Amino acid sequence: MNIIIGGDFFISASSKKKPLIDKSIEEVFASANYRIVNLEAPLTDNDHKNRILKTGPHLCSSTETMLSYLKQLKVDLVTLANNHIYDYGNTGLEDTLQTCQKNNIATVGAGLTLKQARATSYREINGRTLAVVNFAENEWCNANNERGGANPYDLIENSRQIQQARKNADVVLVIIHGGHELYHYPSPRMVKHYRYLAEQGATAVIGHHTHCISGYEVHQNVPIFYSLGNLLFDSTTTFPGWYQGFLLDLKIDGNGQPAWTLIPYSQTKPKQGIWALDEAENRGFFQRINEINKVITCPSQLMAQWQSFTDAKQQFYLRSVAVPWIFLRRVLAKLHLLDRLFSKKHLNSVHNLVRCEAHRDVLLSSLENRKK
Repeated sequence: MNIIIGGDFFISASSKKKPLIDKSIEEVFASANYRIVNLEAPLTDNDHKNRILKTGPHLCSSTETMLSYLKQLKVDLVTLANNHIYDYGNTGLEDTLQTCQKNNIATVGAGLTLKQARATSYREINGRTLAVVNFAENEWCNANNERGGANPYDLIENSRQIQQARKNADVVLVIIHGGHELYHYPSPRMVKHYRYLAEQGATAVIGHHTHCISGYEVHQNVPIFYSLGNLLFDSTTTFPGWYQGFLLDLKIDGNGQPAWTLIPYSQTKPKQGIWALDEAENRGFFQRINEINKVITCPSQLMAQWQSFTDAKQQFYLRSVAVPWIFLRRVLAKLHLLDRLFSKKHLNSVHNLVRCEAHRDVLLSSLENRKK
């Protein structure tokens, strides 16, 4: 069984440029038995009236444009558990599900109900069963008991999903959308959780969402890839890591044991598209990956990187959740103005910082450091 897995795939509906996919990348996809990418935004041509209330950008892709590239890469399954799949509400999600179904592209990780969102994807490949379990950290787009959306990150429920998948399948891929944007390392909490999930019966654990590459490790014979980086994401940024990612070429032998190859590439800059690295860039990529791997497997180095990251983020998180100066808070409360200070948008923002695992990690670390 040969599976190709790619990271975040998004082409803006308003994009005027036509991305070009290098032939070498196309051939990698064509060589596999099964191809999986993360569809980072709904496929919908509806107007913006369906936008949900959230922080951060609302993303959607043109149905026609994205379909052409999904078909070019022969994508078999799109993972939908991510923080943008419900940006345009039930309408955007339903459009996406229907479009994929009509074009014989399987979906996993999102649904119009919580039960549908939690469903595992099964596929028979060369006489063996592949299961894909997909979930996302808890932000605006996750399903709940009242509405559809992405499959929520819930350590207990996700563990049960993996255990059940192991009973029904020969190969179980766990694909998680989570982590810290523009940060090359998992948090200590992520390492602990991902290792635990690997123990529940996964053949491999694969992550994305950070918009940059991270490293990998092997835990109890299960490979854990913390972030694949962007596959193709046509936004621009000053962060250099945005423009490089890797495909995971995963081969499963007859005994269910995985072997893997990382296939690095550049994307979006200086041209629109995906193309293979040259020899020097390739060496630099693997040198960087190996450096990250060493940090991941050394708790003290991982904590030092995490401390540096949270120190840099501390002021943003503290400003987002707190009104300074006790005297000012008392005056505002006495004049019954405190509630007016907290707009609905601000309260929603605070709610998301506390709810989302990645944001909460930084917030907790910042608050703990502030107390010292």
